[in-house]
Amino acid sequence: YTLSLHDALPISVSNASTHSSAPVIAQDSSGTLHSVWCEYNSSFSQAQEYYSYKTSGGSWSSPSAITSISGTCQYSTLVVTPNDTVHVVW
Repeated sequence: YTLSLHDALPISVSNASTHSSAPVIAQDSSGTLHSVWCEYNSSFSQAQEYYSYKTSGGSWSSPSAITSISGTCQYSTLVVTPNDTVHVVW
């Protein structure tokens, strides 16, 4: 998916050739951005949830699949707690 912040140029975070959707983003207390999204295969029959982060002043990490089984991953939610623990549900 493509992310655009504060009138900046869009940034491709997933770098996927397949369909990516439903991005969610949250910031922790140190300014690190955390993002999750859903990537579908070319026939839209399977999907996996992916995660990436960007430290303040850094660049986006390589996306990591956070699901071990392809299925569906709609309606994701991402929360960062006051102690900077990241929680993802879908």
